Amino acid sequence: MLASIAAAIAGFPLVHAVEAQSPGRGHRTVETSHAHLTHWTAVSTTAMGITGDVELGEHQLVFDDVHSFHIEKIRRLTAPEVDATKELTGNSDLREWDLYKIDIPASAKLNHGNTMCGKRSTTKVIMAQGQGYGGTELSLIFFSGSEEPFFKGWRESHTGVCASFGYVRN
Repeated sequence: MLASIAAAIAGFPLVHAVEAQSPGRGHRTVETSHAHLTHWTAVSTTAMGITGDVELGEHQLVFDDVHSFHIEKIRRLTAPEVDATKELTGNSDLREWDLYKIDIPASAKLNHGNTMCGKRSTTKVIMAQGQGYGGTELSLIFFSGSEEPFFKGWRESHTGVCASFGYVRN
């Protein structure tokens, strides 16, 4: 549960990172101690190809030990929003659905030169966690645009939805 992860690491200082600009790549690389981050193994095809494994902390999301982004919780999703979002993950066992602010520039090159939202910057991520057949599962759904994902008609158009990724922690 994300709340329990956040509670477990809330007493620790934020991980200090040494950032360096990668030539021609337009993103931050990071050297950091991952002592206060929780490791999640990529299990979906999209996660394996774009983000690799992730490390998650109270205010930090790290893709494949290289790309570090600040996250800030906006709010917990309402029951109707959770129901609508479950359609995007295909997993109805996930719990504690939360909406976070994130800034992944459109120019950020992730694994294999992929970007998160094509030519658009990524502005929000939904995180959900629950028990599954492979252990504790984490789903990350990334969005672009300035509006929250649940504006009127978003389910019909999936406007702003960039990608959905699946991870497991054994």
